[in-house]
Amino acid sequence: MKVLKIIIPVIIFLSFLSIIILPEITGQESFYSRHINPELRQQIKRFVSGGGMLVTNCASTYWMGAKILYHPPKQPTKIRSGTHVFNAASIKMFGPVPGYWLPSTGKADGHDCRVIDITVKTQDGLKRDKVWYGNGPCILPLGSKSLPNNLEPLAYYTHENNSLIAAAHLKIDKGSILMSGPLAHYSEGLVKSNNMLWRVISHRMHQQLFEKDIRPVLQRTP
Repeated sequence: MKVLKIIIPVIIFLSFLSIIILPEITGQESFYSRHINPELRQQIKRFVSGGGMLVTNCASTYWMGAKILYHPPKQPTKIRSGTHVFNAASIKMFGPVPGYWLPSTGKADGHDCRVIDITVKTQDGLKRDKVWYGNGPCILPLGSKSLPNNLEPLAYYTHENNSLIAAAHLKIDKGSILMSGPLAHYSEGLVKSNNMLWRVISHRMHQQLFEKDIRPVLQRTP
């Protein structure tokens, strides 16, 4: 498995800025809050609010919460504030998910990732599948608040009886954020390249590309 090892996040722009992907990093510490400065945060906020899609997974999904709680077993909980960009979403990120944690090697060798079972929301109902997991978060309401109405769960961690959200689609103004705690795009060993979570996420990305880029072109074509 090839794991992206990133200190300063790499932002990938697809199809004329229809989608921004913030990839995962290797290691226990997320560098997103430190290295994406306030000006860049506001640019990302304007991008999403204006109709763009932001895609995150694992470490970059932690960054989406108004609050981040990182609590490896037998270690004190590290509490950090999130982006201060999407705090209106009223969500916090908690991880690693109980029962799934592995100590980080700090190396891009995949040894700090494991295969887990998740439950994915499909058009045919909830289905179980396997994905790679590398100490990513679950998505929880902030404080005593309920999850926002504009957040749609896409998958759940089965270890907690489907009570913890593993992936979600969050609408923000004209745009949206696709967030995943597991590494849906990894495919090796027991995990299929077209696993259900990746199919759901890639389908939403295809919809975004069609709505923002392809459909307007077709409408202008005589």
